[in-house]
Amino acid sequence: AAENGHEAVVKALLAREDVNPNTPDTEYGQTPLCWAAENGHEAVVKTLLAREDVNPNTPDTEYGQTPLCWAAENGHEAVVKTLLAREDVNPNTPDTKYGQTPLCLAARRGHEAVIKILLAREDVRTDTPDNLNETPLSWALSGGHNQIIKMLRERISYSSDTVHDVGQVVTPQSAGHGQEYAAGMLCHGSDLGPDITDLEGPNVNLSTNPKKRKRISDHDE
Repeated sequence: AAENGHEAVVKALLAREDVNPNTPDTEYGQTPLCWAAENGHEAVVKTLLAREDVNPNTPDTEYGQTPLCWAAENGHEAVVKTLLAREDVNPNTPDTKYGQTPLCLAARRGHEAVIKILLAREDVRTDTPDNLNETPLSWALSGGHNQIIKMLRERISYSSDTVHDVGQVVTPQSAGHGQEYAAGMLCHGSDLGPDITDLEGPNVNLSTNPKKRKRISDHDE
């Protein structure tokens, strides 16, 4: 019921004393709140959160993503706002499989509105790397999400060490997705050296890590 957004059914079930609102499904280990958040069912999310016994931070067992992670990854702005309104929801909690924060997940998917909501919070960390040392910035770069890159730049001070530490390869050689504009935005106003700013080649290599590509494919299945 929660997965499909059936608010009336959810309310009817919650009215029963023998129904535990935190019980996960047996296949993916997602709680009703996780399912509702993943699919953007704001009304169901609010109904569940109205219960004092509903845990807003319980992750699933497949990817270890919290409800906020699911909502951020899928671009559900209203659900993200609803969850962030709770004092007991940590906006920086990463999933347990890939170590990606809600900001990282939203940046990877290119959800500008969600990024804006998250960055409005002063306690949201922009530099937290995932298990492969990729940050929200490196995901935005590899996806060519130029507006997100711009928003992140407003919160981060860059240096050449910062760029290389996140595991990015920015060169004029052809190997990526043709993101000259994205790399140019990153380099503008930064002390990154001639090897980074020389963008005469047709493409900029921003995503060459084979493990990273495999992870994207695996997660998106």
